[in-house]
Amino acid sequence: FKDKSRPSTVFYDIHKLLVDPRNTNKLFVTGGAGLYVSTDGGDSWDRWMCDDWAADVYPDGLVFLPSNPDVMFVSAAEHNPATWQSSKFAGGKIYRSRDAGRTWAQLKNGLPDRMPHEVGALCIEDWGSGFSLYAATTGGEVYGSDDGGDSWTKMAEGLESVAKKGHEMLVRLVGSRA
Repeated sequence: FKDKSRPSTVFYDIHKLLVDPRNTNKLFVTGGAGLYVSTDGGDSWDRWMCDDWAADVYPDGLVFLPSNPDVMFVSAAEHNPATWQSSKFAGGKIYRSRDAGRTWAQLKNGLPDRMPHEVGALCIEDWGSGFSLYAATTGGEVYGSDDGGDSWTKMAEGLESVAKKGHEMLVRLVGSRA
């Protein structure tokens, strides 16, 4: 059930949930209207936003570095998917936090400034002395970084859409596949 009259500051669905391994009462949730954090096991929630996020930002992917959970990455479309059809643009971005989600910086070097598509999947591989990040889009591109997100390389394109159910229909209306 989606309450269309709800304020944009209240999430009605959960995209990703991370539990801080150092404190299992600290939870991070990406949802249809932002990033939410609970320090009391989910009894109460605070909305944490990046300075350049719109009120109806659509964060989806969320990962932290297992060897240092203060290092986190989130992928977010500029606005809710309901706007993608009319704008023909999702505006996907990837952000990094080094302070457990308190502040975020957009990652750019090798990524389009404003991807036409959403990042439909975000994953991290920690091997101890370093880690790799991978991001796949609803437009069928895959990007990778081996330096903590400082630089990115397009690893593949022209693949099928990497999307949640329903987003594969929107992708035909967005960006290069419009």
